[in-house]
Amino acid sequence: MTKTKKMLFIGHAYHLKTKSSFFIIDLLKTKYDIDFFFFDPQKDDDKAYAKLQKKSYDVLVIWQVMPSLKKLQKYVRFQKSVYFPMYDYYRAWGLSHPNWPEYRQTQIICFSKIMESELRGAGFSTRYIQYFPKPAVVDSWGDKHKVFFWQRTEDITIETVLTLLAKTDIRSIHMHKAIDPGFRFFIPPQEWLDKTTYSVWFETKDEMRRCVETATFFIAPRLYEGIGMTMLEAMSCGRCVIAPNLSTANEYIVDGYTGYLYDPQNPQPINTKKAEQIQKQAYEYICLGYKKWEEEKYRILDWIEEPVVLRSSEDICLKQALPPQRYQKTIIPGIYSRDKKNRKTFYICHLPLFQIKINNRQTKKTYSLFKTIPLLRIKQNMSRTKTTYLLFNTLPLLQIKTKRTFE
Repeated sequence: MTKTKKMLFIGHAYHLKTKSSFFIIDLLKTKYDIDFFFFDPQKDDDKAYAKLQKKSYDVLVIWQVMPSLKKLQKYVRFQKSVYFPMYDYYRAWGLSHPNWPEYRQTQIICFSKIMESELRGAGFSTRYIQYFPKPAVVDSWGDKHKVFFWQRTEDITIETVLTLLAKTDIRSIHMHKAIDPGFRFFIPPQEWLDKTTYSVWFETKDEMRRCVETATFFIAPRLYEGIGMTMLEAMSCGRCVIAPNLSTANEYIVDGYTGYLYDPQNPQPINTKKAEQIQKQAYEYICLGYKKWEEEKYRILDWIEEPVVLRSSEDICLKQALPPQRYQKTIIPGIYSRDKKNRKTFYICHLPLFQIKINNRQTKKTYSLFKTIPLLRIKQNMSRTKTTYLLFNTLPLLQIKTKRTFE
């Protein structure tokens, strides 16, 4: 197939070392002639951008980093832009990042469901797909008395690992000392020094996989993941992954079935008696997921070419949260409520915030938090499509527009 379209791929310089973006590059190469620009966002200066030499491209693809599109347009020309955000990078800023308004006309493709939901709720043009790696050939389930731990940040350290495994029969730990830039390494306590082995960096992914396979248990290295490559690679060779109950880990792991999830704010010892059963179930899950990924990954090429479709927050809430011919009340963009009997649940971008109990007396409502604590009394003035709420019966509080939706 002749590749007539030109693409510029922009990514983090660190990914040249981790190779975490190479799977998507291989997919894009099947359709586009690609130039690459990797840079360190901590050194976002004009000298780096000058290397772009004002070339022209059909498509600009940005992976994880979030440079200013207005600034990029001074150094390169492109017809359309596509952004692949990573949840860990997004989590640090959320929608408060100053460059988000520039990405309104950008197609956004997400590997995290919760992130896609939030961005869609904010009105961006989004698509969601879940990545799965190719399953490895499993020769053994590893040493059940051993754990593999790659410390990448200071959020999850050897102290966390020892807390989680306090009630297990772990006798040895392998620590991978490839720390993310800006973080420091924590050594094990004295009693574990003779039971710990180390590695610094692996030349190939297969070399790392062989090391991971020596142990039954694998500790996910970070609180938040963009995709969770190391975690998924461990599951793909049948390891029992222990991860924080946060995205994207909890979008793949079902606690006690395909791995173990824990509260990172209060880690507690884990009962690992079902570890071998979980290993087999996790491996089967990856096998099924990889088959699905292989069938669906080419949709990404279609999404890149399709036009950007912007939606208002109100339309999104109405379309996704309600069954046919029901009423939806949108308070402010991204926040909406649903009524059920005498209870109202408030959501932000489809995530439940809180529930209040409503006692109706004609046009007055008493709101109670957690169904018991009185909050306030609000008077309603209702028209055909609008409801005005008055605080203490006199002060205008807010106005809600009621909209009917059909599917």
